[in-house]
This record gives sequence, C-alpha cells and structure tokens, in this order.
Amino acid sequence: MPAGPGTRSASIARHAAIRRGAPSVTRSFHPMQLSPIKPVVLAIGLALSCVAAAADNSVFNVNELDTQVSACSNLNTFVNAKWVAAHPIPADKTRWGAFDELAEKSLDIQHAIVQQAARNAATAK
Repeated sequence: MPAGPGTRSASIARHAAIRRGAPSVTRSFHPMQLSPIKPVVLAIGLALSCVAAAADNSVFNVNELDTQVSACSNLNTFVNAKWVAAHPIPADKTRWGAFDELAEKSLDIQHAIVQQAARNAATAK
C-alpha cells in the first residue's frame, strides 16, 4: 500500500520522524505575523495619508455668505442666498438640484448620441 498523505503508513512515518527530532513537515499558521515589508508599506501609507490630510482642502469661502442678513435671524438665507441667486430654478420646474442637473446633462448626451447615429445611418445608405 502506498504511503500517500492521509494513509496510516504516512501517519506512522510522520510520528516516527517527529520522535527522531526531524523538522516538522507541516507549517504552523500565525495570522498576526507580518512579513518584513508590510510594516514599511503601512508606515509609508500612513505618512502619505497624514500629509494629504494636513493639506487645506477646504471649500468654504467667506465671500459666499450674504452678510446683509443676520445669521441668527435666517441662517438659510445667510448661507445660501448668493448661491440661490446664481443658480435660479428653471421656470418650468418646481425644484432644481444637483441630480436634476445631472439628469438634464444625461438627456442632452443621449440626444446627441441619437442624432449622431441618425446622421451616420443616413450617410451609410
């Protein structure tokens, strides 16, 4: 009978080798053990993320506030009045937001694609 893995003779041979002091064939699994390169890579990544976090990426601009309105009396107008004036709601809409603008741009792109396909179909005939 062959001494393949999982057979009784393989098990006996493995135990005999252990008793003789031979090194173990099986590897022990240590999930928390890191290779030497991982701590270096993690340290570099952490340093780069700290540098990126330290950069001033603020989008707040004091000039966008409406200083003619008191923030205590009407915070919404104080914060948003200039933006609302610069981005009016279209007359045919009851509301207008970022997703509405994206929907309009998407429709414009789809319309251009269909027109281009129609022109190409007309010239291909």
